Formats: sequence, C-alpha cells, structure tokens
Amino acid sequence: MTPACRRPLIFLLLLLLLAACRTDVPTAGRDVWGRDEGELPVIPVGTTLTEIVADPDRQRLYATDFDNGQLVVIDAVAGRVERQFSVGSRPSDLSMAPDGELLYVALSGGSDIAVVDLESLSLLPPVRLSFSPAYLAAADEQQFYVTSILEFWKGFTTYGRTLRVASGQEQALPTLGLLEVDAGSQLLYVATHRSIHQYDISGSQASLVGEVDAEGPVLDLHLSEDGQRLYTVSTDFFATPEHVISHGLLNSQMNFEVDYVEVFATSDMMKVAELYTGAFPRAVTSWGEHVVVVAADSAHDTRVSGFAVLYDRDDLTPVSTHRLVGTPTSCATIDPTTASLYVAVNNPYDIRERFGERQDLQIVSLGAISDVSPDERPVVDNRPTPGNSTTSVVDVGADSGDVSTPAPGLGEPFSWSAPADVTHEMVLVPAGDFIMGSDDGDADEQPVRAVFLDAFFIDVFEVSVGQYRACVDEGTCAPPTSASLCNWYTSMPDDHPINCMYWNDADTYCRWAGLRLPNEAEWEKAAHGVDQRTFPWGEEFDRGKANYGDGGIMRTTPVDAYPDGVSPYGAWDMAGNVFDWVADWYHEHHYATAGSDNPLGPDSGTFRVLRGGSHWFDATLMRSSNREPYHPLSTDVDIGFRCARDGAALPAPQRR
Repeated sequence: MTPACRRPLIFLLLLLLLAACRTDVPTAGRDVWGRDEGELPVIPVGTTLTEIVADPDRQRLYATDFDNGQLVVIDAVAGRVERQFSVGSRPSDLSMAPDGELLYVALSGGSDIAVVDLESLSLLPPVRLSFSPAYLAAADEQQFYVTSILEFWKGFTTYGRTLRVASGQEQALPTLGLLEVDAGSQLLYVATHRSIHQYDISGSQASLVGEVDAEGPVLDLHLSEDGQRLYTVSTDFFATPEHVISHGLLNSQMNFEVDYVEVFATSDMMKVAELYTGAFPRAVTSWGEHVVVVAADSAHDTRVSGFAVLYDRDDLTPVSTHRLVGTPTSCATIDPTTASLYVAVNNPYDIRERFGERQDLQIVSLGAISDVSPDERPVVDNRPTPGNSTTSVVDVGADSGDVSTPAPGLGEPFSWSAPADVTHEMVLVPAGDFIMGSDDGDADEQPVRAVFLDAFFIDVFEVSVGQYRACVDEGTCAPPTSASLCNWYTSMPDDHPINCMYWNDADTYCRWAGLRLPNEAEWEKAAHGVDQRTFPWGEEFDRGKANYGDGGIMRTTPVDAYPDGVSPYGAWDMAGNVFDWVADWYHEHHYATAGSDNPLGPDSGTFRVLRGGSHWFDATLMRSSNREPYHPLSTDVDIGFRCARDGAALPAPQRR
C-alpha cells in the first residue's frame, strides 16, 4: 500500500479511537475537577464570564458570556442554567434598573447597550452609543452611566470617558473606570486608576463631591446594599495599564501583590478597614449581613484553587472560610433568596477547552452569621488574648523520658511581669540532654548528636501584634516594614503574631522585654523534646495541628489557634503560622564542629536562622530540625519570633 493510500486509513483509525474514548462532561465534584473536592455544587458553563447579578424578585441570576455574546439565565432555586440567548458582541457588564424591570448589558464588541425585559426575557431596542462601552451602572428615570473601554497604551487618565446617558443624550464626566450607583440614585462612584470619585447625581448635572485614594489600580469595586460602604480590590501601586487590562477591561486576576480588600465609608470617603485574606483577592460582594471576599491561592497561576471568606458585616471580622474548586475571577455575587454565593471559577481540568480560560459557576452556601458557632470562626474576639493576658511561667518538672507527651498545662502557673504591663506566658525547659539534628533532613541538619542544655524558659506563644505594639508605643521598637501583607497595617486582631520582622526588630523587642532570642539548640529542644520526633506533636504530619501553606488558609491565625499542635513542653506554633528568628548566625557545617554542651552558633556570618515553617510553605519546612538561613536585613510576611531567657537568670516567680 502506498503512503498516500495509508493516510485515509490512519485517519479513520484515529477517529474510531477518539469515538471510543469520548466521555460525557460531568457537572459536579471530583469528576469535573479531576481530584476529590467532595460534592461541591458547580454549574457547568464553560465560557468566559464577566459579570453576574442577582434578581431576588424572580429568583434568578444573570451572567454575561463574553465569548459567545450571550446572557446566561440561572434558576436560583434549582441551581441550574434556565436559558441562554444572544445579546450582542462581547457583553462585558450588567446592571439592573432600580425598578427591577429592565437589565442593561454593555456590549464592548460594538457600540450598543442591550436592553432586556426581565419579565418576558426578551430583547428591547438597544441604546446606541458613540463609543464601545465597558462598564455601566443604571440609575433612575431610564438613565445610566457608561464607561468606555480602556486601551492600555493610552493610559488610565489621559483618555476615555464616563458618560451619563439619558433620553439618547450623552453627558461626559472627567473620569472613567468601574462604576457603582447607590440604591436611591443619588450618588455615583467611579474607580479610576488609584482613586475613587464620588459624584452627586441627584440634579441635572453630576458634580464631584468627594474622592479618596486606593492602594493601587482598582480592579474590582463594590458598593454595599445600604450605600454606606465601598469595597475595592486593588493591585500593586506601580502597576501600569498594560499589566491589568485585557480586551479593554480591567482584570482582577492580575492582582499579584495586594492580599486585602480596602473598605471605605461613603459618608466622608475615608478608608475605615482592610479585609485581610492572606492570599490574592479577585472579587468582593455583599448583601445584607453577608460580606464575602473571594481570593486565589496563587498570584499568577490560574490552574490552582482559591477560597471565599465570609466576614461579619458589623465588625468586619472573618466568620467562615469556604474552599473553591478553581481559581476565582471578578465575577461573583450573592443570591439573597438562597443565601448563596455564586462565583465564576477557572476549571483547570476542563476537557472541553484546552486553551484559554473557561469558567463554571460554583455555588457556596453561606447561611446566616448567627448560625455559625464561635468555635467555627477563624478569629474569635471574645476569648483572652495571649498578648494581653497575665504572664505565667509553667514548670513541667524534671527532664525525664516522659516529657515527649504533650503537656501544655502541667505545673502551676506563675505570673511574670515585663515592661509597660506587657506579659509573656513562658514554659520551663529543664536541663538535660536531647537529640539535635536529623538523618532524614537536609545536609545542614547533620550529624545528629546528643546535646546538653542548661534549663531555660521559652515563650508559650509567638510574640503578638499587641505585645509588639507596646514596645513601639514606648519608642523602643520600630514599626514593621510597610507592606500590604503585614499584620501591623491590616485589620488583624492583636492576638495574631507580629510578622514582617527583621532580625534586629526581634532582638530589640526581646531585650526591651528583659528577655532574649532563643538559640538554635534551645529552640529545637523546645520544639520536639528529647525523643527526636519530626514534628512537635509526633512523627506523622497532621494538617489539623498547624497553620501551613498547603492547609489553604494562607494567612496568620491567632497564636493560640492550634491547641493540638503544642510541643512536649507546651509551646504553641513551633510548626507553622510564622517562622521564628533565633539568635544564631548560620553555617551549613556548624553541627560538625559545634560542641555538645550548650552549643552556640558561629561568632559571625552572613545569614541568621529561621525555624519552624510558616503559613506560606508546605509541611517540609515545619520539621523541628529544619534550618532556614535568612539575611538579617531582609524580612517577609511570614517571619516573626518568640523570646527566651536563662533558667538560672529568672528570680523566683510569684504565684498568681
């Protein structure tokens, strides 16, 4: 058979093979995502979704299918697609008229606003524009505000316009960007680059009445139902238009730097809070008592997952965290009829489309805040804060073979005072031998050897934000470096560990408190006791006993959040949450030359040492013997510390 004759036969065989391998596309749980995520409700859409709005009167939701030019109608009760129909080229935004009768759809691929009659789900004559629309917000009296598409090579502020469209006439405003209109159609908000402008639109002419700066270019803007708060997702202050604009639209998936949502009061256009996520927010939405931020686990990779954090509307503290099965986008809303979050998530395992991003809708049941018990909240404010409680020194007794059993409460507590009414809970690690290093670890953890240490005390908890604040207020300690992920500059409570610490920051604080940093040997003994266990609690890693990177939280937790993960001597977070600075200089081969009696690190060096792993890394770095060299003039969002003191140096403590 000639090659020319073989080609059709080979092609036919390939077609038969593909037909035999064809499978139906599943719609929920692990069958869709290629991994076991449980039965998480997902509505298969398989396209690029740009916006979604809820229609509680009709128990529906509407989403824009950017790729296919369609409006997707979702039955909120059944949780499924009810209907899809064409509305025009590249629908980019939706806005419902205040009376709930009409839906306006911005068609960025043309120069029209599609108008949908929501009762009949039929198209009415479109509104013709003189430009291509990107975003819109409907007001009363059949008028709405429209922003033209953005072209990154022309910048944010050097061109473009936001127009007030009414009765076929266009009135230009000096700024363009994301839009929100309050329920009473009195105020308009325009997020343009790094600023949010507030306009009074109650009269015939819109007038600027307030403005406020955001952290960086605003990629998502949300106005609360009562009009009292604005929520924004921003990215790095120095981001340029080409970094965040695609298809003439802002892309919240380009937020690579900022890990919190900014909250502004509309009454005086002042920033009032930050909703810290520990990851990278993509969207924020709210309705009634619910405020939800959806965030991605990774800054750049869209083939990972994410989570949604529900916040208390009144005090803006986290209430619950919900895992997402894919990376979220800016397309998210809350359906008030079912108290559910609808969020578009990228499906990295979707066999329907190999290239590009295709999203499905995940449904997350939020429930009522009052239904969530305090024990389930990630941050609990009504318990004693370690940074403000009375210091106790806990003596766990003689150094015997049974100290390998975790015993955080053994011995009588004693109070110990530090300057400025700051208190530290400490535990006594008795004098004696322990095994230092690991044959299963890195080369710098070897050789394994027996080491004798004098008795010493070490902090039960990592130094908290509240404790460190007292040192700053007294003028001894410097505020941490300014970065968006640092607890000092976020809304994290005082019982979270202070992070973003340079080595000198940690050393200065401990000296101010009348303490010192522990050395490597002290830290390791306090972490795993005398039996050379791999982790503070035992040999096997347990994801429920520490805050670590693979656990999905990706932010700090209160210093007393993991009672099951304490060390044999009763120290908390010796694995995870934040790294601990120790006193020693680092040398890769120091173990081979160091003595076995109260060994100290080298006299000098380039790097200091971090111990214990963090919320940002996997379980490998949380081994008690792991050593991380780190430059003392550098820091990161997952670096903190705890203090220690010689056992003999402590005067006899007083009973409480």
